[in-house]
Amino acid sequence: MSFWGLTHDGFAEFLLVLVRCSGIFGFSPVLSAAHVPMQVKAGMSLFLALTVFPVVSAYSDYTAPPEIWSYVLSIAGELLVGLSIGFVAALMVTAVQLAGNLIDFQMGFGMANIVDPLSNAQTTVMGQMYVILATLLFIVIRGDHMVISAVVDSYKAVPLAGAAFSADAAYHVWGLLGKVFEAAFRIGGPIIAVLFLATVGLGIVARTVPQMNVLMVGFPLKIGIGLLAAAASVPFVIAVLRRVYGELPADIMVLVRYLGG
Repeated sequence: MSFWGLTHDGFAEFLLVLVRCSGIFGFSPVLSAAHVPMQVKAGMSLFLALTVFPVVSAYSDYTAPPEIWSYVLSIAGELLVGLSIGFVAALMVTAVQLAGNLIDFQMGFGMANIVDPLSNAQTTVMGQMYVILATLLFIVIRGDHMVISAVVDSYKAVPLAGAAFSADAAYHVWGLLGKVFEAAFRIGGPIIAVLFLATVGLGIVARTVPQMNVLMVGFPLKIGIGLLAAAASVPFVIAVLRRVYGELPADIMVLVRYLGG
């Protein structure tokens, strides 16, 4: 039945499409930013749903269930699919933020927190710098288009009202978390290693020249070394992020297929 005729089944079908499309605005980088007004997010969700609905409706034979609880469960399943797509994309940005936090701890910036305008939460100095870098690269490679395309492609793997959480989906999420830590250590590992060698060097100086105030000398020295190492490692960070973002569509679709049973 046609939604444009305001039939019961058409409206119920459109609402499910709208819920899945709006789910990506819960976690996805850039799209879920705290400074983006809720009215804008709602309008973008509605526009995306209006664009996707004719395609989905043409290949769907969905019929609204007579029980309201069955339909509520269908809405929850559609929201789960949309949130999962945005969550996988957000994990990749979390990797660089984690790397920045580790670097800040080694540099001595661990207690210098600032507010992240994207998430409206406190973060460290280097963590914020890496988040900005990751977000800019996400926009440059059209990561937001990847997320929106993933929503459209998700209907091939998970039809309307066909989502169901499975153990395979949980294992895949666990694997993605491991991938986040791997990417974080790839990004922050070289800088952490340089700062560790600087700390060892300062320890040797403290033992050989006890008259020197190593604390006063070491703090600005480690900051300078850390900033130089971070600047030199930017091309390497971009290469790692490009590889991670390149695998993003496949990671999303694997999780969506598991949610489709």
